[in-house]
Formats: sequence, C-alpha cells, structure tokens
Amino acid sequence: MKLLKPKALKPGDTLGIVAFSTPISVSSEEAIQRSYGFLRSKGFQVVEAANCRKTVGHAAGTIKERQSAP
Repeated sequence: MKLLKPKALKPGDTLGIVAFSTPISVSSEEAIQRSYGFLRSKGFQVVEAANCRKTVGHAAGTIKERQSAP
C-alpha cells in the first residue's frame, strides 16, 4: 500500500473547525478564543462550522447538521 501524504499546511490556509460529537461550547469561551488566536498567530484563517456551539441533547446539533458540517 502506498503511503499518501497531503501537502503541508502553510500560512494563509484555512482551517475548518468542526464538532461531530460534543459541541465546543463545553469548553470555556476563553479557551476557545485562545486556541483560535494561536492558530491565527501561525497565519491560518479559522472558520467555525455552524453546529460547533449548538447543543441537541449531548451532541453538537442534529445528525443532519453534523453530517453537513464542512
């Protein structure tokens, strides 16, 4: 089997933040912003999926919302 290696990320690339299970809102807003700030300080653009902060039961949005997260 041939090992596939993606191209390395570089400043200016966009990172999509997704939550397929638990919403990120279980973390403090300070921790979330600190994490995003770190990524931005490395030159990355940060885009958060619409369901990241949504809570439906214990999950980050409905099944359909989690499936459609970019």
